Amino acid sequence: MDTVIRAVMITMTALTGLAFAILVSLYFFVPFFLFAMLTLWYLRESRKEFDYTLGNGELEVTVIKGGSIRKTLFCLDIRTQLVVLAPSRSNPVQPWVGRKMKTWDCTSHTGTPYYCIIMKDERGTEYKALFEPDETLLGIIMQLRPEKVYRVT
Repeated sequence: MDTVIRAVMITMTALTGLAFAILVSLYFFVPFFLFAMLTLWYLRESRKEFDYTLGNGELEVTVIKGGSIRKTLFCLDIRTQLVVLAPSRSNPVQPWVGRKMKTWDCTSHTGTPYYCIIMKDERGTEYKALFEPDETLLGIIMQLRPEKVYRVT
């Protein structure tokens, strides 16, 4: 579906740009400009990757948009801020399902099983993140806090 949307947006941008170039009319410049800006925005926003870095007991999650723009979403101290890490909608995270709290969605939305991580800052505010860790990352976090990590059975 993503490919179809990209193709339609690029085609509409090209057609309105061609119409503007041939007719040199402001009636075609405005749609061309809008389609061009929308296409650029969509191409940047639709390509998101997430980078998980674990070092010194801190998990840093970074989003990479459009292949080049990096932004740190959150940094979690596993030893002090981790409340629970478990498969999404499993029993350990059930008390937080449906609660209003800041949530970061770091999943690919491809049907891959994902985990829910509940964290608490120094003021006691709780946050939630949905992400897709690999077995290596889960194993390292489990070594740091085995009582807080639950795996898929």
